[in-house]
Amino acid sequence: MLQDRTCNLPFGDAFRPNNGLLSGDTPETSSSFPYLPIDAATTDFPPSEYNYKFKPPFHYATSSSSTQNPSILRKTSSTMAAQWLFCNALIALLVLFIDPHLSKSDDRSTLSPGFAYSWMDDDDEFYTGDIATIKVKLLGNYKSEEYKYPFNPNITVNGTMGNSSYITDVHSDFGNDTNNWQILFKPIMVGLFYLVIDDEHFRVHDNSLHFHVSPAESYIPPHFMFRWLNSKSAFKAGENATIQVIVSENLNTKTYKYPFNPNITVSDYNGKNEKMGNSSYITGLFSNLGPDMNKWELHFIPIMVGTFHVLISQENLNVFDASMSFSVTPAFIYKPAGTVSWRGEGNHFVAGTTAKIMVLPKDAFGNNATRKSEGSNVIFDIYATTEEGEDAKVLDVSQNGWNTFGGLSTNFIAATSGNLLLHVKDKDQHLIGSPLTFMVDPGPLDVGNCVPHWGIESKSFQIFSTMETFITQRDKYGNLIPGFYPFDFDVIEKGTNLSLPIGDLKYQEVVPGVQSLSFKLLQHGEFSLIITDKDKKKQILNMPYEFSIYIGES
Repeated sequence: MLQDRTCNLPFGDAFRPNNGLLSGDTPETSSSFPYLPIDAATTDFPPSEYNYKFKPPFHYATSSSSTQNPSILRKTSSTMAAQWLFCNALIALLVLFIDPHLSKSDDRSTLSPGFAYSWMDDDDEFYTGDIATIKVKLLGNYKSEEYKYPFNPNITVNGTMGNSSYITDVHSDFGNDTNNWQILFKPIMVGLFYLVIDDEHFRVHDNSLHFHVSPAESYIPPHFMFRWLNSKSAFKAGENATIQVIVSENLNTKTYKYPFNPNITVSDYNGKNEKMGNSSYITGLFSNLGPDMNKWELHFIPIMVGTFHVLISQENLNVFDASMSFSVTPAFIYKPAGTVSWRGEGNHFVAGTTAKIMVLPKDAFGNNATRKSEGSNVIFDIYATTEEGEDAKVLDVSQNGWNTFGGLSTNFIAATSGNLLLHVKDKDQHLIGSPLTFMVDPGPLDVGNCVPHWGIESKSFQIFSTMETFITQRDKYGNLIPGFYPFDFDVIEKGTNLSLPIGDLKYQEVVPGVQSLSFKLLQHGEFSLIITDKDKKKQILNMPYEFSIYIGES
């Protein structure tokens, strides 16, 4: 039995001419091309090899052929009916599979956001060359990742899409902030125009906008002039400098893609060392360019002393003004910003000599202050300490005011010897460079300032006993003087004023600046001890020292 392969052929024998029989063939005798519903299993069907005309399905044999072989007609009709049912079932399955996807696509379309359009500032009147701006308002949610195509509408003016003889420079600004979406273009032809916005992916078609364009043949580019507010071009460092902006009446902000926002460049007196914006010359640069052009101003704070030139420029508006200059003097002195240093022969002194320092006062911006900016009455706190933090003497501190070098001079007498620190402050704040280190050596020996210290407090001694005193060698300011100084000793008997001999007289340096004196008493009575310099012209402190010598036990 032959296998039925009729489904492998398009609509069975619908492509077979003459009801499926070749000329001169009968259904029983045809061997070159069997009748399709019966013999298709053994024969491929290439319609291209035959010059046949297509006939719809189920147009089979004529009445003559059917009468010749009715069994074949019954088999053919039954087979083709089954084929027709199978193909329709297949189509139904395809429809069931595709329909949900079509429905989903339609649902997405119905959920697409809406868009509303309006002119920026409700202004639909333009000159040729102006920038026309359309605001795009988003109605609903818009997430670009959910759509195969981004929102990018076409702009058609009077039937012509995009850049044309009507408009040019068509572009859109569709950033992340959907509240600021815009469509922009420049009208270049005079007249009344109608505008269509469409985007087939979002079913957008809006024809609600129109605009009017007037000729700009008499349009004069805007002119900017600049002047100092209240004609003030001299400032103290830290003051606010203000430049007024004077704009010609024909400024139309819609004409320019970029707003007026000029650059400020400052150069030195010679026009060199140009620095744009905030710099070591100026700071706090900002502009006040609000809706009222009569109040347009440029502001900055000069911080460096000197004379400077200002260049105001903006290339896209052809602004280039170098006519302005200004001068800056120091601000009021900021004492902690001043610098202090030694003046003269360094920082090594002998006690009693005069030390000199100089304070170079500055304002808060580091500019040197002057007598003109500050006046003559500038006082600082000056004192000295040892390296261990103990107080040290500085005497006769004299703050002498301004000197010829533009600084403040101060003199003092170094009194305490040792390695010291000089503190120069203003309200507990050190000036720059403070504290200054310095060294003071003791001055010359001052005999009248040397002090004796007795080993015992008693003033009565047994005959032949040894008396001992310690002499502290000091200068005028009480500083210890190392070394051995030869003092002179005299013992005077009271009543006779005669000098008595002293036995076993000994001198010895105990520590630097202190020596001991010891001797034996060889006679009893009342006596006075006098210690002087070797010339017997000056006594040490606490002289004469009175004592008594007794015989026997105390």
